[in-house]
Amino acid sequence: IGSPPWRPVIVVVAVLGLAAPLLERVLALPVLAVVAVALQLVPGLPLAIRRGTLIGSGHMWGAGSNFALEAVCRFGLGLAFGATWGSTGVAWALLTAIVIALVASKVRIRVSSPREPEPASLDSVVTPFAGTVASIGLMMLLVGIDLIVAPGALDAVSADRYALAAVPAKGVYGALFAVGLILIPTARRGRSRSLKAIAATMAAGIVGAGVLVLVRPLIPIVFGRTEPDPLLLGIVGVAMAAAAGTSACVHVAVARGFTAPWPPLLIATGAIVIVAVAAGTPLAFGVGVLAAQSVAFAASLA
Repeated sequence: IGSPPWRPVIVVVAVLGLAAPLLERVLALPVLAVVAVALQLVPGLPLAIRRGTLIGSGHMWGAGSNFALEAVCRFGLGLAFGATWGSTGVAWALLTAIVIALVASKVRIRVSSPREPEPASLDSVVTPFAGTVASIGLMMLLVGIDLIVAPGALDAVSADRYALAAVPAKGVYGALFAVGLILIPTARRGRSRSLKAIAATMAAGIVGAGVLVLVRPLIPIVFGRTEPDPLLLGIVGVAMAAAAGTSACVHVAVARGFTAPWPPLLIATGAIVIVAVAAGTPLAFGVGVLAAQSVAFAASLA
């Protein structure tokens, strides 16, 4: 697999760590939560390389199952840590889930017998390392930034109402995130097939959001809380479907050698922070998150 180039990662982690006290004052983000988000890049980089190795050797199931494992850990640990330590617990739960997936990916590579990768038409085209890291890191941040900023932007009751709908809605994204990696070989063989697969991902996410609304009476059984607002649950669910579509677009862009796939992600992340400060109700915040995720998807698709 080789040794990852750590210098840019260390710089990003250090900058975010030093900015944590400032973010706490401006956005009411707990310092430890910001630190946890920054540290996600440390295991996230070798995990991305290991997953790329699985895909490059033809082990699509290995890559997909590793993403599924991370999604399950994010959901389960997010519930447990979040109930105990709030937004700080959620941030550290996400970091823990990435570490678990990294360990599992290492085991998977050792027990797997590599196959020859399928022929690709764009073998010499590679997105620069900095652009790839920025895209992966911002995609991770974009999906979870709403839960991180909600407690500081909304009052306690409103933040709780939003989280009650947003946490289960993240399952829509988690269920489809692995599609992005699986699309890489397809992306390198043709643009038309990639666009069809991205459209199918988005459609599956919307269907998943609808199913989530239909089964919302079961959510209190899992969370031990009251039933989430169906409209808010549907809105955030569709936003996560758009995030899954954006993730697929980013992976396709990286596979096809785009120089900078990350600007739409950066803009959308900033927009969610601004919306969080301006929104006064959970529903308004949810609509803002949906708008930002939709813009990111449309821009990435274009």
